[in-house]
Amino acid sequence: MCAVRGRTAEQLDKALRDAFRPPDRLDMLLLYSLDRHRHDITMADDYPARVFHLIQSADAEGWLADLVTAALEARPTHSGLRSVATALGLTALSDNAERFIDEHVPFQDTRPWRQRLGALEGQVCRLELAGPPARPLGTGFLVGPDVCLTAGHVVDALRDEQVAPDEVVARFDFRRASDGRVVSEGSAYPLARRWRVATYAASAADRSPDRTRLPGEDELDVALIRLAEPAGLDAVGRAGQVPDSPRRGWLTAPGHDDALAADRPLIMLQYPGREPLQLAFGTVLDVNANRTRLRHRVNTQRGSSGSPCFTTDLTLVGLHIAGDPDDRQDHEPTYNIAVPMATILARLRRDGLASVVFPALPGT
Repeated sequence: MCAVRGRTAEQLDKALRDAFRPPDRLDMLLLYSLDRHRHDITMADDYPARVFHLIQSADAEGWLADLVTAALEARPTHSGLRSVATALGLTALSDNAERFIDEHVPFQDTRPWRQRLGALEGQVCRLELAGPPARPLGTGFLVGPDVCLTAGHVVDALRDEQVAPDEVVARFDFRRASDGRVVSEGSAYPLARRWRVATYAASAADRSPDRTRLPGEDELDVALIRLAEPAGLDAVGRAGQVPDSPRRGWLTAPGHDDALAADRPLIMLQYPGREPLQLAFGTVLDVNANRTRLRHRVNTQRGSSGSPCFTTDLTLVGLHIAGDPDDRQDHEPTYNIAVPMATILARLRRDGLASVVFPALPGT
């Protein structure tokens, strides 16, 4: 059971009262997202007393993490709610991430950065073969209302017609608390029947330790796939009926290769295996001669293929596809491999697909 004490309890109290005004918004959150009636929990008229009683009850009855998760889904960029959720292990941030932010994020006030990260977390998904049990295939991320980018080999079974499109889902918002309990199974979106927008083959060069070998310009190991429904136009998680909940959205405005200089910090959002979304950090090593590959030192795990790579200001600059090809038992991996986003976008433009990706968000 996740419990809050002291300073974290005070943060949650203030965050709930700030995020849900007028007070009936909090009542709606409880009913629509948690199937709980506020009057069954507290009859207090005073809003601070009402929230205090709510936190006490959720803590004592073991559904505090559910409350924080539902609140965060409805207000995904609220800094106070994100701080509490992070303390409970419900976000991609960790102690190592906090230290990285303090050292490398180039802003005095990191709240806008954390808010941006909160939006991004809802736009990254785990691609999986539907179960039970579900089998993770890799990571993907929204680049339009209903289109995702991922690594090409993640969808090999689809491309080779070994599995049907309705057997693969994109799962967003999966959350597990610090005590190991799954708090939210997330939102699963099946692929469209005509799922393939564009696929680009992998390269044998990615499996060779010979760094002088260059992938061909068509060998990007990237797939642009379509979902059966526009996940980007929905609210995050269970927040669809809660007033003022923003849409999930999608990634926009990718960066340029000039952000990929050697030793620059690099950040990755990834769904490793069956784990929740994680934030990993490392540095850029180099970009190869024909700009088709980026080598980096971000720690990755099985399931990370297809993850978006960002600069410290959370600008999208790459898509992770592979690890060190020298997999000898006595060899310590020294780098991972991504594809620069500028290269992917240039190829999509040549194929007449530029209008499919990175459209403006509604209302912007």
